[in-house]
Amino acid sequence: LRFGGLDFRSWDIHDYLLDWYNELARHGHKAFREPFSNYTPPYLYLLYVMTKTAGFIPRIAAIKLPAIGFDFLNAFLVYRILKIRHPQGVTALIGASSFLLLPTIWMNSAYWGQSDAIFTCFLLGCIFFLMQEQPLIAMIFWGISFSFKAQAAFLSPLILLLIIRKKIPWYYAGIVPVIYGLLI
Repeated sequence: LRFGGLDFRSWDIHDYLLDWYNELARHGHKAFREPFSNYTPPYLYLLYVMTKTAGFIPRIAAIKLPAIGFDFLNAFLVYRILKIRHPQGVTALIGASSFLLLPTIWMNSAYWGQSDAIFTCFLLGCIFFLMQEQPLIAMIFWGISFSFKAQAAFLSPLILLLIIRKKIPWYYAGIVPVIYGLLI
């Protein structure tokens, strides 16, 4: 399902992502001196790394491969999260497998070339570490997620509730802008 879409040219690929890829391929790290995209730097860093595959991975596939890789990391995290709640049986395996087969998941990365799987991976990592009662690591993951996409804010009500319930020390909230600043 995923590899069938590697050469599909979505509107975003055509109008934005190919231009960003080409800018990074032409100018290397010097491209970061001037704004050339509307995505955050952490995503552009990944795209820059993918320009190094020119010659053996086609451009459109190189743009999509990071998100596809994160689809599989996300499935692993879904498995680990479900395994906490359902340690016996096949529920975790079925959940992770189902995640990988959801059309919205594989179409988003493999066909449309979107990066939602990347920030989602760090949100799932945040949830996993919250369930493991490791709030420091969870907040680091939440900060990384924010550095990729502002939609990480959708986890804010849960984080606020956990701070109110003293499951997360309030001062850990300061980790998020520090991580964001470091990655930006």
